[in-house]
Amino acid sequence: MSRLPILLAALIMPACHSPGMTGQEQPPLPIQQWRIQSENGSMIIGLEVATTPDEQAIGLMHRRHIGNANGMAFVKDRPQIGHVWMKDTYIPLDIIWVGKHHEVVGISIGTPFDKHIQQSPGPITSMIELPQGSVQKFGISVGMTISPVPPAKDSAE
Repeated sequence: MSRLPILLAALIMPACHSPGMTGQEQPPLPIQQWRIQSENGSMIIGLEVATTPDEQAIGLMHRRHIGNANGMAFVKDRPQIGHVWMKDTYIPLDIIWVGKHHEVVGISIGTPFDKHIQQSPGPITSMIELPQGSVQKFGISVGMTISPVPPAKDSAE
């Protein structure tokens, strides 16, 4: 008897149990402070940060509320064209595409359950998802900057 079916099942089953595949929301991710430099001035918001491929694949899917953060940042390890879809996402979102110099290179609207894949207008190093209306509320537009705030240095050093 061939072991191929058993081997294939062993490889496929773990993927079927990840939170995104089972309809479960991702547990809250670490929150990092990000600075928005907009026409309304400078402000700090807290964003959950998705850095691993699994965290980024699940993102805000299956969540009914953002939680304690203002949204989620998807941080890339190098500039690349970004993609997003809203399958299994309940929350209407503003999607902010951020380039390698922390400049906003584009803004999109995320409609819940939309299966259309949206693409960044150029290479990005991060994508930020905020509740819909946040772009207007915070005065965010193309050309402005959004960047992570460096952690405070320990005063004992």
